[in-house]
Parts: sequence; C-alpha cells; structure tokens
Amino acid sequence: MSQGSHRKLFITCQEATYLISKDEVWATGLLDKLKLAVHLMICEFCRRFSKQTKIIERQARHLTPEARLSEEEKGLMEEAIKTKENGLQ
Repeated sequence: MSQGSHRKLFITCQEATYLISKDEVWATGLLDKLKLAVHLMICEFCRRFSKQTKIIERQARHLTPEARLSEEEKGLMEEAIKTKENGLQ
C-alpha cells in the first residue's frame, strides 16, 4: 500500500463524528465504515461519542416510536447531507 493509500484510511475526528451521526440515519458505505473503524480503534473520544450517540438514538426511538419524517423532510435532509459530504471531500 502506498503512503497515499494510508492517508485515505485515516480521517479526522470531525469526519468521524459526521460518519457516526450519518450512520444513525442512513447506512454508510463500506469504505466509510472501514475508515470509521480504523479511527475508532485509535480515538477514545470518538469511541465515546459513538457509544453516546447510539444510546441517545435508542432512547429517542423508545420514547417516540410514532415520530416519523415526511417524505419532503427526508428529501430536504438528504440534500443537506449531500451538500455537507461534498464540503468534506
């Protein structure tokens, strides 16, 4: 693996928290999951953030199982995420 390939596997904490949050709403791709797994192995703070996010998401589902986004709201959210993704690349 070249040195450039290694850099592609390492992400910042900002990118990791974005992927953690994104994964709670939409499934992330295999490469993103790999990057996140590598980052979580070395970053205690992001591991903690990931655990806390999962707890919050689980509790939110339990408290409001009937709460759902409309199709329009989902579309707006997807567009916002795509815009953010393009800004990170």
